[in-house]
Amino acid sequence: MKMCIKIKLTLFLIQLAVYMTVNAGTNEIRKYNYQKVNQIPSANEEINIIQINNSLNKSKYHYGYQNMGRKFIELSSQTIGTNILYLRLDYNLENFALSPFRSNDPAQISLLSNGAAITLPYKLTDEISGNTYGFHLLMASLSSTIFKFEIILERNSNQYTLADTTSEIRGTTFKRINIKIKGLDLNTAKGDIIILKITRVSGVEGGILCNGLNNADSYIEVPYFNYDNTKWEKYLENPIIDLGMPEEWDTHDLLCPCIILANNKYQMFYSGRGGVWQVGLTVSSNGLTWNKVNNNPILVTGHSGEWDDNGVVQPFVIFHDNVFKMWYAGSDGFNWRIGYATSTDGVVWHKFTANPILDVGQAASWDEATVARPSVIIQNNEYRMWYVGKNNKNEFNIGYATSYNGFDWIKYENNPVLESGFSDEWDSIWVSQPLVIFDGQNYLMWYTGYDGYNMKIGKAVSADGINWIKHENNPILYPGISNSWDEIDVSYPNVIYDNSTFKMWYIGNDGANSRIGYATKVKTQVNVFIPDTAAASGDTITVPVIVSDVSRKNILSAAIFAETNSNILIPLEASTIGSIAETWGEPTTNISDGRISLAMAGTSPLIGSGPLAYINYIVNPSAVVNDTTTIHIENVIFNEGEPDAITNDGIFRVIGTGVPIIPIAPDTVFISDEFWIDISIGSSTHPVNDLKIVSFELEYTNTDIVDYVSYEIGSFLSGAQANVIPDDQNGTISASVYRFSGGNSGNGTLLRLKFKVSDSFIDSKNVSFNFSALQAHNSNGNEIGLLPERSNIAVLGGIPVWPGDANNDSQVSIFDINQIVAVHWNKTGPKRVDASIEWKAQLCLPWDPFEATYSDCNGNGNIDIFDINSVVINFGKTHESSKTILTSAKIELYKSSVAPPIFLEPRDYDDITDCFWLDVKIGTVDLPINDLKVASFELNYSNCDEIKYKSYELGNFPAEAQATVVADDTTRKLSASIYRINGGDNGSGTLISLKFNSEKGNPVDFAFNGVLANNSDGDEIVLTPMDTTIVTSIPAIAGNNVPDKYYLFQNYPNPFNPETIIHYQVPSEAKITLRVFNLNGQLVKTLLSEIHKIGDYSKTWDGKDESGNILPSGVYFYQLKAQAENTGENFMETRKMVLVR
Repeated sequence: MKMCIKIKLTLFLIQLAVYMTVNAGTNEIRKYNYQKVNQIPSANEEINIIQINNSLNKSKYHYGYQNMGRKFIELSSQTIGTNILYLRLDYNLENFALSPFRSNDPAQISLLSNGAAITLPYKLTDEISGNTYGFHLLMASLSSTIFKFEIILERNSNQYTLADTTSEIRGTTFKRINIKIKGLDLNTAKGDIIILKITRVSGVEGGILCNGLNNADSYIEVPYFNYDNTKWEKYLENPIIDLGMPEEWDTHDLLCPCIILANNKYQMFYSGRGGVWQVGLTVSSNGLTWNKVNNNPILVTGHSGEWDDNGVVQPFVIFHDNVFKMWYAGSDGFNWRIGYATSTDGVVWHKFTANPILDVGQAASWDEATVARPSVIIQNNEYRMWYVGKNNKNEFNIGYATSYNGFDWIKYENNPVLESGFSDEWDSIWVSQPLVIFDGQNYLMWYTGYDGYNMKIGKAVSADGINWIKHENNPILYPGISNSWDEIDVSYPNVIYDNSTFKMWYIGNDGANSRIGYATKVKTQVNVFIPDTAAASGDTITVPVIVSDVSRKNILSAAIFAETNSNILIPLEASTIGSIAETWGEPTTNISDGRISLAMAGTSPLIGSGPLAYINYIVNPSAVVNDTTTIHIENVIFNEGEPDAITNDGIFRVIGTGVPIIPIAPDTVFISDEFWIDISIGSSTHPVNDLKIVSFELEYTNTDIVDYVSYEIGSFLSGAQANVIPDDQNGTISASVYRFSGGNSGNGTLLRLKFKVSDSFIDSKNVSFNFSALQAHNSNGNEIGLLPERSNIAVLGGIPVWPGDANNDSQVSIFDINQIVAVHWNKTGPKRVDASIEWKAQLCLPWDPFEATYSDCNGNGNIDIFDINSVVINFGKTHESSKTILTSAKIELYKSSVAPPIFLEPRDYDDITDCFWLDVKIGTVDLPINDLKVASFELNYSNCDEIKYKSYELGNFPAEAQATVVADDTTRKLSASIYRINGGDNGSGTLISLKFNSEKGNPVDFAFNGVLANNSDGDEIVLTPMDTTIVTSIPAIAGNNVPDKYYLFQNYPNPFNPETIIHYQVPSEAKITLRVFNLNGQLVKTLLSEIHKIGDYSKTWDGKDESGNILPSGVYFYQLKAQAENTGENFMETRKMVLVR
């Protein structure tokens, strides 16, 4: 769940200072309108506008407030005494803050009587997404006062409570109150009013302290604004790649990830800096969990005096002709230039002898000082490169070059191809760091922009790779909230399109270090079709262009290109009147020889499904009966190309003059839906006269997804009877509707035919209904001429559910149990037809919430204990999926520097059976777990020739728990989930005890591969796993063997207080240094530095630094460094330990 605000700013960037109504002792909600004010008032002017305060702490509000222009938005206000309570939105869009109007001095807003309330209404400029809200206030009361906190949605004068809670405030001293409440998400929209309300329920006077603009001590959080369909979702566990250990090559900063898919693996080439910049490689099976290769760094600086002797950085790699090809930036301490290298395995690289292959430009040129950050595409045997260039004025822009071989390059003569924005835009200072992909139609560029305060990521589109259009909703990725790992900058985007999802790896910076994060964006689609129709020559007809549901896709513009044979059908004009785009106004059209183009745009996103526009045609007077033409949708472009449009053409047929008969169908239906086809005869302009009997054959397509059900006689022929003969297999219905006496005149419905959509298809399809035979007579027996028309229905497929993959991450793992037990437990929804737990895609109607659809693993319509069976039966299986991972939201439940640990303790080695127990423990007395409902983990065990899992026993925490354990000794992996059915438990203890068998004296490495815990609300509980290798000696580390390699064992106990033992082994005489570092990489204690003989050793650390000071709780690293006296062999290894006071 997203906790703070992200809002799309409209056509101008502003420091948005919004003040809100304050009502003491009333529930009145003030109405208001927006009013732009373009001047700053004088200091003495009594006007209700907050001025920009340029003295704000930029380390906290890091977007800055200067040079943002003098534009404000004014709402109505009401004073309380001499102060006004404001709801302020920071420029960096991080939070709302309550602030007094006049000064920075503290001001108190009081609630003087029980039932009195402060209401803060805020009119949304866009929809919000999420359901968790937070009040962060400085509050006090004279003794003990109960307050109620509410989030209310007002829409069309109706109010809905989204979330509420009560809290008791004690004492007269103002103190921090942090309240987070979870509620409903009612799909808020632009124009809705969100009311933040605080009511005094009982007690003596209470108040809120507002410390002014500088400190903003009181503020309220609402969820993210879901401002447009370019929004990327940051991964909850970011950063996914952290800095290296102390003294490693990448210990200070990471930069410029480049990801390729090769050998069924994600391979990331990235820059790292310990001293100088170098290039490393890390590998992943899922793009989230990475393993750095042992050979790092794989590309190092050149020798002294060479062009890249001061750093190599910004690798861009492709796999082409069975060769890894890398373009990278190198520095000699004066300029950055671009070089080239190749590799057969991605690990061992050979630099091109004629490097650099792209040099800086001539003096006074746009790239005279730097060329760097290459991004390369190979198309039609041509290499195309986009790169960043810098001049001596420190101005960065993006250029373009081409090559026939990858190392002889020609710069584009009209460079740069993408330049910085205007002075008030987000990329006004420079643009840099391009990443370009080709989607089959357009070139898409993600790049970094800088406005003098923060780096952000934007997007641009081009048809030729040279002429670029920046996205109207830029930037598409912002820095994170305060105190997050990417709060200062986001930069260096690297994007791939994989399995219907855009995946981005990027650099985040918190002001101290740069690390690598991950974000995703699922590409959305909209179905667009034109129905079949018919008319006589010379007639004018109106043809709708129909779209599927476009809600929440933030479509703000559309272009339609349609084409017909002008010898049959001639376009005249187009209109949006009566369509879902009517508020946009009439489209701009262009007509040329049977081709019509429409362009339209608006300020409000489209909502719903149905006609997007209407095109008027005239049937060519020279066309003859049964002439046909395709109304071909040549192209539909939404926004700048997203969402995608999936188009289906319509067929037009020329008919003679007469009475129309039409099968009227709904525009769209869904999997499992029932729907009616109304057989309508006549019209207001062409009524039927004296109709007594009609007979027809109706054909329909795609019979595999629709079935005939029943019929009803329509209202047009009074007293009529009917004969209906269905033939579902061949897609025909033969029917007669008749009266025994007399006839009816006019128009209306003859017959209604009910159909049902199948439960067993995924892809959307069109079903056409068409008359293949017709005959009608009046009461005198004379034939009535009918003009048949046809209809189309868009049938939308179901949601594929793979039994056991409860979080829809394409694999069945132990973490799927968390989704069942904690997130969606006891929810109900539509059953699957013919449900089973067989490993195949099984279609289902969507649940509410949508994510719960996947957690009903057995398809019985209930999420319960039996769904876990599907996880066990299909454990480890994988599938291809177009969905992103569904994870529970992470809420910061622990404020301490160290979250509760999950760790391992071995015990009770049995010399007779060679068995031992491994206790998996969670939390400590000092760091307990609150409301634990489920904890799941994956545990790898390795470095041991013979080890077998035997059994398990449930631990003492949580109480009344159940467990699911899946172990595979072949892959040395154990997965376990421990869960309660009813509610959560508080405390700490042993989750589960695992029994293994292994020979005596055989060290075994245990390592957590993943950990996930949730409370009874489904929120994730943050844990500190001991995910570095944990080694237990069974029963002793040394045994009687002479060590044949260096080895640093895991400390024991871990976590520890007050001391722990560190074991290690030395295979030859060497100088051994054993040191302890804190989480920031600072040395806190050298435990020893001396010559060791061959043998096994141990050292105790008492948790104190060099001066004997007791260190606080936290994560620490201990490092063993060896320098062999005789062989010259060097060894270094670092492990993690946790000190808990």
